[in-house]
Amino acid sequence: MIWREQRDHTTDCYFCMTSIKGFNGKNEKSITYPNHPSAIRPIAHSDDIPVPTPPVSLPNSDSTSSDGDSNEDNVYYQPENSQIRHISQVELKDLVRNLLLTKGEVTPCISSSRLECVGR
Repeated sequence: MIWREQRDHTTDCYFCMTSIKGFNGKNEKSITYPNHPSAIRPIAHSDDIPVPTPPVSLPNSDSTSSDGDSNEDNVYYQPENSQIRHISQVELKDLVRNLLLTKGEVTPCISSSRLECVGR
């Protein structure tokens, strides 16, 4: 069987569609199982239906993707100017609260020049 993800449990469940009431070990061979898209039965290959061959080479994964992914997430934030801006204790507490950081996570952030701990 080739199992696929169900679209709807009430109408697409292979096991719910199979009625096994009233069957026992003697007559279990007469149970009819549905041929449904969520569970496709295997087929025998022949000259008419050959075994599919995989492609020799795959396309380059470094090419631009169509789903909009980019490598911009891996780049550190670069401020417009290189001046250091000191923040007050109140601003630091607000930042910690907004980022939902614990006290143990805050200490490495304060000692580093960048907030590299954010996003852990």
